[in-house]
Amino acid sequence: MRETINIAAHQIALDVNNVQASQLRQHCGAARVAYNHALRDCRDGFNVGEWRGDMTLRKRFNAVKYEECPWMDSKEISMNAGKNAIVNAGVAFKNWSDSRKKRRKGRKVGFPQFKSIKRSGYKYQADNGVGSIKVDGQQVKLPAIGWLRMREEPRFSGDVRKAFIKCKGGRWFITLTFQIPADPPIVEVGEKIGIDVGLKSLATLSDGTKYETPKALKRMLGKLRHLNKELSRRVKGSNRRKDTQEKLAKLHYRVACLRNDHLHKVIAEITNRAGLAEIVMETLNIAGMMKNRRVARAFADAGIAEFMRQIEYKSRWKGIAVSKADRFYPSSKKCHACGVKNDTLRLSQREWRCGHCNVMLDRDWRAAINLKECPQESLAARSAVPGRGEPVSLEQLASEAHRSVNSTDYPALAGLS
Repeated sequence: MRETINIAAHQIALDVNNVQASQLRQHCGAARVAYNHALRDCRDGFNVGEWRGDMTLRKRFNAVKYEECPWMDSKEISMNAGKNAIVNAGVAFKNWSDSRKKRRKGRKVGFPQFKSIKRSGYKYQADNGVGSIKVDGQQVKLPAIGWLRMREEPRFSGDVRKAFIKCKGGRWFITLTFQIPADPPIVEVGEKIGIDVGLKSLATLSDGTKYETPKALKRMLGKLRHLNKELSRRVKGSNRRKDTQEKLAKLHYRVACLRNDHLHKVIAEITNRAGLAEIVMETLNIAGMMKNRRVARAFADAGIAEFMRQIEYKSRWKGIAVSKADRFYPSSKKCHACGVKNDTLRLSQREWRCGHCNVMLDRDWRAAINLKECPQESLAARSAVPGRGEPVSLEQLASEAHRSVNSTDYPALAGLS
């Protein structure tokens, strides 16, 4: 049996002064310059039939970086910013190449875009492997910058595997990834609930409990329109335009915070139920729903995909099993009392009376009950939950650190790591 470990991440706000903020921006600039140089180098080598791996790209960049960027010749700039950026550029270029040759599963990957402040913002990876980032309570030590204050202590303990710095809405954040203990065993006996998600109500439970959608974007839509009109009047390159852009970014960040705060509270209330053993949800085609121009903004504002993602990994942390009904399981059209299917049900009908047993119930509540009682043959196979807390085998970690590449496919790719 393969030994598995869990990787979990925690994003924390930083309390930095003007000097520290300037240092962080310098590191983000160094990472952006290194990424663009490596990507350009990859493209030039590819055009002449030469594949340049990670080590080659780093050597070529180090040979010219002090001439092209004299400001990087300083002890105030950590080498980790440029190194990790070049590694990321090599991986992005490899993904594009594999997608071209149909060696990569999933949708087609386009050519990597060059980074700019306007498109990518301020961000960089600060670590140099496990143990290179020190954490002491509410303080974190970054290479070449020193100790920075965090707004809270990390909720996980152990060695920091990776550290990512990012500026959002005028505030700096650090995302720390840790190796955490394995998930607790699945609770075999306990309560089973069904959850129906939607736009009218974010989540409707089989016991009748309802949680409304946050509607954070809808509440701020007037202010967003006002700022967008103000931005269109400002002269490009002017200080007033930059001030309006900062106001707009902060408002978007506030919308995201309101939505995330609501989702975390709702999910915590659901998963903290005493005796809860299993959750059954429906399988939704979120990407298809987002293509409907009439409801796309409402779906994005509700955060349904994020709700379903978070409830899966948070349930696993607490030993709660999560199952999903088949996409075509008629949870809304099926009567929970007698099992008769209502094929004429319209989306506008929020309540309907069964013509066979004369039972009338709310549409979402009925769907949640049907999900709870969903037969085993109608349950879709559980899919791996991406992101925070995903179990990773030790072999996968080793292969991530030392990627073995087929020399017949990529003769010069042995240095990519």
